[in-house]
Amino acid sequence: MDTTQIEKQIKDIEDEIFNTQKNKATERHIGKLKAKLAKLRAEVDKRKSASVKGKGFAITGIILSILMFLAEIYMIFFGLS
Repeated sequence: MDTTQIEKQIKDIEDEIFNTQKNKATERHIGKLKAKLAKLRAEVDKRKSASVKGKGFAITGIILSILMFLAEIYMIFFGLS
């Protein structure tokens, strides 16, 4: 399931919660919907944060490679190798 499908499910559940009459007989149903809603929101957050972390790691790897290269040049220049 991709993020757009999950967001559609979230919208549908929010609509159902909004349209359900709140009374003692529907408390359990609304509670289950809210639990499902929380689970879906956590899934969306997890997917979004995973995509952001991947890009940051790539940039960190590039910077690390550059720093290691500069350290080698420094060591060669000053005869520390």
